[in-house]
Amino acid sequence: MKRLILVLCCLAFCMTVFAQTLQVSGNITDKEGLPLPGVAVMIKGTTQGAASNFDGVFSLKAPKDATLIFSFIGFNKQEINVNNRTKIDVILEENVTSLNEVVAIGYGSMKKKDLTGSVASVKADEIVKNAGATLDQGLQGKVAGVHIMQNSATPGGGVSVRIRGVGGFNNSEPLYVVDGVPVNATSSEASNPLSSINPNDIASLDILKDAASAAIYGSRAANGVVIITTKKGQKGEGEIAYNGYYGVQKVSKVMERMTGSQFAQYTKDLRAIDGGDYPLNDPSSYGEGTDWFDAITQVAPIQDHQLSFSGASDKGHFFVSTGYLNQEGTTKGTSFNRFTLRANMDRDIKEWLKIGTNLSYAVSEQKGCGGARNNNNSIIVDAYTFYPTIPTHDKDGNYSATDKNSLYKPRANPLYGAERKKYPLRINRFMGIGYLPFF
Repeated sequence: MKRLILVLCCLAFCMTVFAQTLQVSGNITDKEGLPLPGVAVMIKGTTQGAASNFDGVFSLKAPKDATLIFSFIGFNKQEINVNNRTKIDVILEENVTSLNEVVAIGYGSMKKKDLTGSVASVKADEIVKNAGATLDQGLQGKVAGVHIMQNSATPGGGVSVRIRGVGGFNNSEPLYVVDGVPVNATSSEASNPLSSINPNDIASLDILKDAASAAIYGSRAANGVVIITTKKGQKGEGEIAYNGYYGVQKVSKVMERMTGSQFAQYTKDLRAIDGGDYPLNDPSSYGEGTDWFDAITQVAPIQDHQLSFSGASDKGHFFVSTGYLNQEGTTKGTSFNRFTLRANMDRDIKEWLKIGTNLSYAVSEQKGCGGARNNNNSIIVDAYTFYPTIPTHDKDGNYSATDKNSLYKPRANPLYGAERKKYPLRINRFMGIGYLPFF
């Protein structure tokens, strides 16, 4: 009897829920009455939805009081209440602002709605929204199909940028075009222009993803093109602007490490299995031991300052900026410093003659450290794999080592590799272009 009552209750509940839902369908068109296929139709507040077919027809089950959200690229999003209706026809309006947005393509610009190739645009405020030392940090996660990977933990280190995957055997980096000047790059910091560009100087960034870019730049564009346009003065009163911040960085997530006593006990057990002796002290006497990862890392400050002067009139415009960045690395012995200077100017000399120039100068210094034994071994790996039973310094204050210890293989101190093995890299980069367009 109890089971029968339970079944009847379940049936009643299901019928109640079913009675509260409707099969909603309709046509989705634009202002001209043309059907829009592939329009996303979602029930607000849920993950349930559907898409319109080739004829612009959609159909889905929804609660009587639900709100449907219609969204499509290039059109304004629209929300419509069901209100017990089973038939809902929708007319979507074009997003004029998005379609009329001007993007840089090679040696000129055009409206986004007139493009046939795949172009992604990133606005200046999106790049500088997340405080970062270099341009690649501001781009991460902003563009679909563009993968940015840090090749080095050293501040200012090289990055790998992949546009729609790996495009070549020797070099898969895209071509960078900064104010009309093409720059080829590799993943090393020495030839990567991203680390020498002040993100605050950028007005827009456009990425050409497909083969259409090869028609403009040839084989150099096989891996895609990143077009960077820097700021110019705006009409109105002259403007003096300052941007800056100060912060600290620290390692937030690390792997667990053995304590000194745990490692000593582990070594003792291994020696027992091999039939050897354990000539060191009792494992419990080592206590916590040395946390080598904690020894080579630090809470690192970062500061960035920029001062700019800009203005424009009917005869021309100017933008002059200077910037300074100082970033200490979370690994001791690493840092990145950058000084930038930029001047963008043009002037109408005659009705038929205009002159202009875009100049930039950047000097940067990157300090990194190799591994404790050689440059090919990461200092992080050394810290994770070094013996926690050994202190950072001996009784005389010198860096301790394992060369005289017969139980462990001879290895150098990771802290020595972090504090003493610094490899400074200083780069001076000048870029400029002048132009005399005739009208």
